[in-house]
Amino acid sequence: MSNMHVLARVGEKHRVACHIPIPNSANPAGINYPVALVNAGLATVSVMPVGDGTAGTISSAEVTALAAGTLVERVVLIDITQGGLLTTIAAIGAYVDAFFTQLTTDVQAELQFKLAQFGRVR
Repeated sequence: MSNMHVLARVGEKHRVACHIPIPNSANPAGINYPVALVNAGLATVSVMPVGDGTAGTISSAEVTALAAGTLVERVVLIDITQGGLLTTIAAIGAYVDAFFTQLTTDVQAELQFKLAQFGRVR
């Protein structure tokens, strides 16, 4: 499975579908985060057509993971070349990897905050 799928250029930026893994751990109410995500209606579907995961498509495994709440998709606009400052494949790759790492941290924290007490009953 791919972490990021570049979809189209929008001005100086690129529209990118990012697939963020959701930890297989429980919230403070004892509910598994992927289960909470699905049951809260926060599981996502992809903006991409189903295919083999290449050429702008999403693989069936990724579709299954989105439906199960073990992945979420976020579509973002990013300047992959940083205004033309990044000119090598290695530099672009390092930038995109760092971007994805930070986005993953942010999205996981956001969802853990939203779902912290989801499912608690008394």
